[in-house]
Amino acid sequence: MFDISGIIPLELTAKTFNKMTRIRFLKFHSSNGMSIPIGFESISTKIRYFHWKGYPGKSLPSNFCTQLLLELNLKESMVETLWDGVQDLANLRRLILQKCHNLRELPDFSKACSLESVDLSHCNRLSDVHASLLSLQCLISLDLSYCSDLRSFKMMTHSKYFREREVLDCKNLKKFLVLSEELTSLNLFKTLIEEWSPSIGRCSKPIQALSCLTFLVVLSVSNLQNIDNVSVGTLFDRLRSLQSLSLIKCCNLTELPDNITQLSCLKLLALKWCSDLTKLPVSMRSLSKLQYLSVEGCTALRSLPELPPSLEKLIATDCTSLETEHFNDFKHTLE
Repeated sequence: MFDISGIIPLELTAKTFNKMTRIRFLKFHSSNGMSIPIGFESISTKIRYFHWKGYPGKSLPSNFCTQLLLELNLKESMVETLWDGVQDLANLRRLILQKCHNLRELPDFSKACSLESVDLSHCNRLSDVHASLLSLQCLISLDLSYCSDLRSFKMMTHSKYFREREVLDCKNLKKFLVLSEELTSLNLFKTLIEEWSPSIGRCSKPIQALSCLTFLVVLSVSNLQNIDNVSVGTLFDRLRSLQSLSLIKCCNLTELPDNITQLSCLKLLALKWCSDLTKLPVSMRSLSKLQYLSVEGCTALRSLPELPPSLEKLIATDCTSLETEHFNDFKHTLE
């Protein structure tokens, strides 16, 4: 490990890197005051872990060897692209490009056959994700949170292992085309998706598409059009493995259906800013694992049913129509 946080400024020459012929693990904790040395074109061919926070170059060296690379972490770097062409990435397991605000494009990852986790969160100039990345059969987790310029998300082939997807606050995302019914976690908070994949259960409507993701454990959506009492009931019937459900700003939802009892594993329920929601079902009492309930901003909600004894936290701020007498028997944390 090479921690330069206390050595500012630090000047490194190309010769310094050229001498690192056997290095396998390289970590620069910070790059404040650093610049890429002239003539820096390569590093050890045996490198397996490359972590350079704040890497100051626009791309990696032209002869950067990726054959044995297991993890590449360029968090908060200045890269605009990683490299040209197709690299041998057979051993790469993890890629972290979080907060690379200049990143505009991704290379071809078709040879990254072992890649399992990719973090592209806060890459706010990234408008598209290379199709090869979304076609990798071993990819399990992909974080695209706060990629505000991202416009489409399209998988070309079906994936059996792709299970975790974070695309919250991607305000320009219009197309969400996926080929993975094995998803266990999906966060679409603050997105305004217009086109859904017909490949998910052969449905293009959002609720019908989501209800086919029967392995989901965590689901968070907001501003969904045409979501109503009936369609939510469909979700409850199909997504019986849910442990966390967040429905944000679903303004056509007026009440939750009684079949919420199908969600016997539910621990968290957030119904924030559903302005037309007037009531919750009495059957909620049967949700024996529910620990957290938020009805924040549900301005039309007038009363609460008897809540399950397992509940530890209730958030009811900005519920202007809610009568306070309904809180008298609630003994846990209330906000």
